[in-house]
Amino acid sequence: GGSVEELVACAEERHVTALYVLHKGGWVSYIPGAPDFVNAGFRELYAGRVPALTPLVVGSEGPATAAPAARDADTAAWAACLRGELADGYSLVVYEGGSVGELAACADELGVSALYTLQDGEWVAYIPGAPAFVSAAFGEHFAEGVPAATPLVVVR
Repeated sequence: GGSVEELVACAEERHVTALYVLHKGGWVSYIPGAPDFVNAGFRELYAGRVPALTPLVVGSEGPATAAPAARDADTAAWAACLRGELADGYSLVVYEGGSVGELAACADELGVSALYTLQDGEWVAYIPGAPAFVSAAFGEHFAEGVPAATPLVVVR
């Protein structure tokens, strides 16, 4: 979390060329270096500050940078177990943390039919209610639990 300027500075350090956030079912973008009118919607949306743990989709020209260590996330204030807008279709969210079983219960409660995470550049799926072999790779990846603030792509 922080100001838009702080987000942009961080994005530029990590070679990010575009930031997108889902808002009211539509994507709002911020393109570093673009004219002000291009980024006006993003700046209006986050006039005060960008809340901590806001899920963003980013575009990058690389090179890849190491993921920063996850900060302790204050998930107690979350309104739901998944943070981010859940629109019909695909959405990017972050999980409050817990076991895969707790994630499955959360997904069921919110009408999520599939969850995906990136593992070594490949998408790994968790499909609640599917036979165990379908989601085995996801379960193996998160055998010790799903860390707080884990980004997930979900289908609703």
